[in-house]
Amino acid sequence: MKYLMTVLLVLSFIKSEAQDQDSKMTTGFFGVEMKDNKKDIVGSPYIDANFSQYTITGHKTNDVPSLRYNNYSDQMEYMKDKASYDLDRVNNMIVSLRNGNKTYVYLDEYFVGNDSKSGYLQVLLSGSKSTLYKKEAVIIQEKLVKEDVMDVGKKIQEYSTSKPQYFLKLNDKVVAVPQKKGDFNDLFTDNESKDFIKKNKISSTKEQDLIKLVNFLNK
Repeated sequence: MKYLMTVLLVLSFIKSEAQDQDSKMTTGFFGVEMKDNKKDIVGSPYIDANFSQYTITGHKTNDVPSLRYNNYSDQMEYMKDKASYDLDRVNNMIVSLRNGNKTYVYLDEYFVGNDSKSGYLQVLLSGSKSTLYKKEAVIIQEKLVKEDVMDVGKKIQEYSTSKPQYFLKLNDKVVAVPQKKGDFNDLFTDNESKDFIKKNKISSTKEQDLIKLVNFLNK
């Protein structure tokens, strides 16, 4: 009887391990198949969860009718045989989604301060001398939910859209736009650009101001 119980415990452990492995990412034929491990998180990892027709340059896709951008995982996703896959990423490939009329570029390297990162950036304005990008990320936050003032509360996790972050391509380097005025001015070495920023009261946090600046830089 003791031997039988030991065997059952071992089999139970093996089954548990197999299920745990199955909940992780598995490699598919076209990319990486994504398992849904975040069902208990409130909200959505997408700003737009709809799949869209698209055009792509710098990369070839086969049997991929539509894509969507996952703002949490920073991946382009597609469906195949009722499973979700991440599109393979190639440096400088450009994906234009018709829904929302948004264009993304994948970069092997861009900078936030001194930190080197990689991922998708939305192209807002492209030019020969400078380009303006935008990053709209979704993050997971923990919050305490209470039904009344006497309730001790329950901690939940939810998806939350962070503030947009802007990037500039200057001298073939893509860098995050600093929010501090002094750091923002230090991005530019020429007096003409600094005078334009001062004269037009360009804010490093306002999208329309940055578009105006990039139009000036590309003249």
